Amino acid sequence: MSSARTKLTIAALSAITIVAVDAGAAHASPGLAVSLTVDGRTEQVTTTAATVAGLLTEQSVTVDPHDAVDPAPDTSLRDGESVAVRHTTPVRVRRSGTVRAAYVTSRTYADAVVELGLYPHTYPAKAASFSGHRDRSFLTVDFRTPSGVAAAGTDLLQPHSVLHVAHVRIDYRASRHVTQPTTRRSRTPLVPAGHTSLVRRGRKGVGTILRRTKYVDGSAVERRVVGRHRVHAARARVIRVGTGPNWYGLAKCESGGNPNAFNAAGYYGLYQFSVSTWHAVGGKGVPTNWGRREQTYRAWLLFKRRGAAPWPVCGAHL
Repeated sequence: MSSARTKLTIAALSAITIVAVDAGAAHASPGLAVSLTVDGRTEQVTTTAATVAGLLTEQSVTVDPHDAVDPAPDTSLRDGESVAVRHTTPVRVRRSGTVRAAYVTSRTYADAVVELGLYPHTYPAKAASFSGHRDRSFLTVDFRTPSGVAAAGTDLLQPHSVLHVAHVRIDYRASRHVTQPTTRRSRTPLVPAGHTSLVRRGRKGVGTILRRTKYVDGSAVERRVVGRHRVHAARARVIRVGTGPNWYGLAKCESGGNPNAFNAAGYYGLYQFSVSTWHAVGGKGVPTNWGRREQTYRAWLLFKRRGAAPWPVCGAHL
């Protein structure tokens, strides 16, 4: 073979080699650069998949019909594509006695309420009123884990939890309240033994009680008193229980039971005191200037000193 032919052959082989290298390089292309976000966590990946579904299979991301995939699984991939997957959590919504299944992509109980459009209405508490009654109504959502444990709105949502939507009504009612008077008794020698004397009549207490009742879905779950307003307080009935001598018999005998009785001989009142005797037991003026209680009190002081002697005839009644 001539030298010129040899050079041509080598040049042709070199050209074929270069073309083959370029073709291999093109076949070994790294593929498409894609941003993949799964449940809020983003990762930059390179893929040779043609569709979103192929990408998820390649990256071992499993989804079910309730999960949110954007763009849709059958969408063709392009370089620089962003793919987001939000896995759903199955929950149960209980309302008005019925339970329905739902799926949410939210991570917390509170976010699930918003996602499902439950939007419970809340109102500020109104001041208690003692006139008539007033109601306020609103919706609440009670969170329960699958095991029945109460959860907070900020807790992470657990699969198959229950969101209980309840209608709550708070009812305030004012009612009249009557308090019966008590009775106070005291012992006194100014009333004959076996008798009682009414010193003060009792009076019933009158007021208003404000009661709060909480209804959940029409059933009363809590009742309590939240306020009291007193119109006037009860006043105790006061009774004196006698331990003394028979003052009634003595007074009837001496004066006919008249505290204003006067004898021309100079004797006054229920027990016919002379002025000197009245003054001797601490009395002022004359007995007829004073009432029954004061006259009986002075008679009791005299009785303690001298017994029935000051009343030689009527003292037998003591």
